Amino acid sequence: MDTIIKAKKGNKKAIKQIVKENIIQVYRLIFLHTKYEEDAKNILRDTIDFIYENFSKVDNEKIILWMYKIAIINTNNFFKM
Repeated sequence: MDTIIKAKKGNKKAIKQIVKENIIQVYRLIFLHTKYEEDAKNILRDTIDFIYENFSKVDNEKIILWMYKIAIINTNNFFKM
């Protein structure tokens, strides 16, 4: 929880640590939907960029769920293209 508080205050290392701790699960979620490694990697990059840009706007308790939600939204947007 301390890492989340630091991240919410703009600490880049804390944000990076939270993303690093959850990146594999987020990637797996995206890959399950796309079935293609290259597509999953591209969506993951977009997801990570969005997370870094908008991290401070999310409630502390919902950060991990929010990361999954962003991954699903980006995956759905990919299929709409």
